[in-house]
Amino acid sequence: MDKITFCIPSKSNLQYLKTCIPSIRNNAYKNDHNIIIFVDSDKDVTIEWLDKVKDKYNLIYYKNTKIEK
Repeated sequence: MDKITFCIPSKSNLQYLKTCIPSIRNNAYKNDHNIIIFVDSDKDVTIEWLDKVKDKYNLIYYKNTKIEK
């Protein structure tokens, strides 16, 4: 199977990311697929959580530079 990239938009949806990201890692046939999160809004400490788990789940995230808090 070829390597695939999961692109996940996020707009203050931390509860879903906490379910989605581990699920991808636990259920994917290979563990080297890319996971990229695009954070457009962070009213629920999404970025703080992503900072804590980015190495554990080997993910990359980009945040909107005009995020409102």
